[in-house]
Amino acid sequence: MTTRGDSSLFLRMVGARDIGLGLGTLIALGRGTPARGWLEVSALVDGLDVAACVLARDNIRTSVFPGAVGLATAGALLSAWLARAVDSAESAHPEP
Repeated sequence: MTTRGDSSLFLRMVGARDIGLGLGTLIALGRGTPARGWLEVSALVDGLDVAACVLARDNIRTSVFPGAVGLATAGALLSAWLARAVDSAESAHPEP
């Protein structure tokens, strides 16, 4: 069982990671450079979050587990879809 301080630290770490990935994506899009890699990494880490939740399900409150897995799954799928969409848009409009 984690203490409240451990949970706060974990949430700050995950939040910082997601902010970093989001900013990297936004900066790449703003500069007109490929953003697909940022989105693929985002999908990967959200997929790893799903796997970590499933592996630790005996240590996660049953009221928290579905939401955690659902959010991580949705993030992974959305990031993967966006990576493909951005790639298609970038290849349809190549820079001169």
